[in-house]
Amino acid sequence: QPADMMMVRDQLLEDMALCNVPDEVVECYLNAAIYGTGIAKIVVSEEEELYTDNDGITSPQTVTKCYLEPIQPEDFAIDPEAKTIEEALGCAHIVVKPIHTIQKKQAEGIYKDVDLGDYADDRDISSKGEVKSSIVTDKCEILEYHGYVPSYLLPQEDELDVDSFDMTEAIVTIANRQSLLKAVENPFTHKDRSVIAFQWDRVPNRFWGRGIAEKGINSQRALNAELRARQDGLALTIHPMMAADATRLPRGMKLEIAPGKQILTNGDPRTILNPMHFGEMSSHTYTQANELERMLQDATGQSVASAGTNAQPTNATASGMSMILGGAIKRSKRTMQNIERQFLTPMIKKFTWRYMQFDPFRYPSMDYKFL
Repeated sequence: QPADMMMVRDQLLEDMALCNVPDEVVECYLNAAIYGTGIAKIVVSEEEELYTDNDGITSPQTVTKCYLEPIQPEDFAIDPEAKTIEEALGCAHIVVKPIHTIQKKQAEGIYKDVDLGDYADDRDISSKGEVKSSIVTDKCEILEYHGYVPSYLLPQEDELDVDSFDMTEAIVTIANRQSLLKAVENPFTHKDRSVIAFQWDRVPNRFWGRGIAEKGINSQRALNAELRARQDGLALTIHPMMAADATRLPRGMKLEIAPGKQILTNGDPRTILNPMHFGEMSSHTYTQANELERMLQDATGQSVASAGTNAQPTNATASGMSMILGGAIKRSKRTMQNIERQFLTPMIKKFTWRYMQFDPFRYPSMDYKFL
C-alpha cells in the first residue's frame, strides 16, 4: 500500500541521517570526481543503546544500524577483467586501522583470537603531505574480501567433495596479509555483495571510470606552460637594461646599475650610456591563455564562463551563454544518471534488504521497489 511505502521510505531516510549516510555519500561523490570511480561499502552493525521508557527507567536495547563507508580507489582491489562488482570473482577493501580496534573485536568474539603478526608499512603518504609514523606496532592492515571462495575452505556442516571445486559467496577478513580473522558464507538474504561502485564519466567495457582531473589534465598542462613562459619573460621586459660604449669606460670597470651609484665615463655620459628595453611582452600569450582556459572548462564540464569577453565574445551574449551552459548541462546530466543508476538505487535497495533481514519489526518483509 502507498501509505506503508511512504512510512518505510521516511523511516529509511531517518535511519540513514542518524547514521551519517548523507555525509558519506558526499565523500563518495568527491572520490569519484577526483579519481573517476566512486566506491562504498555497506556495514551492518548491532549496537546497544540506552532506552528510557515512560516510567523513566533506562535499560539497554540492541539496535541494528547500517553505515556507509566510502572507499578510496587506492584502497580497493578487484578482478581486473570485471566490469562491475557483481561480475567479478571478488573484490577487496584494504585499509589500515588502529590495532586496538582489531583487538577489541577479537575480545568480543567477532574476530578469531589469533596473533595479528607484524605490519610492513609500505604505503607512500608523503605525496599527500602526511608524515608516516615510525611505530608499526600501533596499526594493522585489514583486507576484507567479498566474493567467491572454494566451498571446502569454509566451515561446513556436511562433507564436501573437494574435487568438485564448488564456489561459495563469502566474506573473508585477513590481518597483515597473514592472519585469518574471519571467514563466513555471505550472511545476507539475497547473497548480494556489500560493495557499490559507479563511474563519474563512463569508460566503455571498464570498471574504472574517468574523473575531472583526468579529463582536464592535458588542457591544464598546456595552460601551465603558457603562463609559466609568460612569467619567465616578464623579467626581461619589465626591468630596463643598460647599453654602453665599452671603449669609453674606465679600464677594468664593472658596469652595475644601482640607486645613487656613481658611474665614471671617458666623455659625455649621454653619448656613452643608453637605457634599453629588451623587447615587449606579446599580447598573443594572454589570448592563448584565455583560449586554453576555455578548453579546460569544456574538457571538465564546468558551467562557468570565466574567460573575458575580449577573448570570448560569445560570453557577452545571452545566446552564447546559453550554448555554453547547454553542453555543461548535458555532461552533468550524464554523470547524475550514472550516480542514480549505479550508486543510489543499489544503495537504497541494499539498505532496505539489510533492515528487513535484521530489523523485521520496523521493516516488515515486503517486495519493496523504490523509484
